[in-house]
Amino acid sequence: MNGLRIAALCGVAFAMPALAQASPTIDIVIKGGTIYDGSSVTPVIGDVAISGDKIVYIGPKMPMPYPVTARTIDARGLIVAPGFIDPHTHADRFLDSDDATGRLNLPWMMQGVTTIFAGVDGGGQTDVAGFFHDVETRAFGSNVAAYIGFGPVRRAVLGDDGRAPTPADWIG
Repeated sequence: MNGLRIAALCGVAFAMPALAQASPTIDIVIKGGTIYDGSSVTPVIGDVAISGDKIVYIGPKMPMPYPVTARTIDARGLIVAPGFIDPHTHADRFLDSDDATGRLNLPWMMQGVTTIFAGVDGGGQTDVAGFFHDVETRAFGSNVAAYIGFGPVRRAVLGDDGRAPTPADWIG
């Protein structure tokens, strides 16, 4: 990245100009970073405030003091950017792993990718609810989206038959 380092990854793509009317508890403040929030090509030097698992402020210096108990990350000279989305991963092997460390999805997370897609290149499964249940219960490291590829759909209708579908196959 032309020598620039990423200070933190924030899972939003829009700037929030001010804190909500009711002041939330602020747990983490990322201070003084060069913020690329996705709303403009021009960065802003400023702060990001996080309450629980939500970003509550992105912008120039926070308009209100934050609590002393908040964890502060000094991001001066570093880039603060949203998490990136990779729509063409082959992370299914990580999703299916029995190894909890493998399911952390570190190859993508270490590159700032916070959302991956499974089921690329015609793969995937037809039981989407079951797939997402497994992702939730198996503690995968990043957000997961899924394609329903042509392969599982074709296999559900035709099995492994090497033929074109007939009108009866479509009506099913």
